[in-house]
Amino acid sequence: MYPQLSAIWNVPDWPSDDAWNDTKRFYVVKTSEWQESKWIYLYLELLLRANDRWSSRLYKEFLSKARIVKVAIETNIGDVKQSNERLKAKCANIYITFTGLETDPRIDEIGEHVERKAIVRRVISSTGSLTLVGKLWSGKDTTKLTRKHTPTSGEKGQSSKKRSHPY
Repeated sequence: MYPQLSAIWNVPDWPSDDAWNDTKRFYVVKTSEWQESKWIYLYLELLLRANDRWSSRLYKEFLSKARIVKVAIETNIGDVKQSNERLKAKCANIYITFTGLETDPRIDEIGEHVERKAIVRRVISSTGSLTLVGKLWSGKDTTKLTRKHTPTSGEKGQSSKKRSHPY
């Protein structure tokens, strides 16, 4: 893999609570701004669908219940005069806290009220190509967990590990 591409694929961990105070690094998006920005909700939807393709038929119901609680954007352009300009950054990490997902197969927390965390890295190249990479964050390494499946009669048990994507 090319060195410059490895930085694109490495999605960071969730920052500490104190890190949000670093206004040169993070911009906590105002509620009115992320409500107007349809792309933030779209990024969350794409991440959820990519992580659990087997249950995408259930997402129509979930997406109607999903509520974004907080959004923060991390960029390397901390000295811009208008902080909301970071919304347009070509390279950014978007941290989304949301509710509405009753269960997450990789995490034991249950309930629509539970705040979940998603991290999406957005990179727009000089040619205009968009790359999105993301992960759900629980504070645990969810890439090594397997999905549990209870077989029905006549069905063999199976588990699947998180798939790597060729793109």
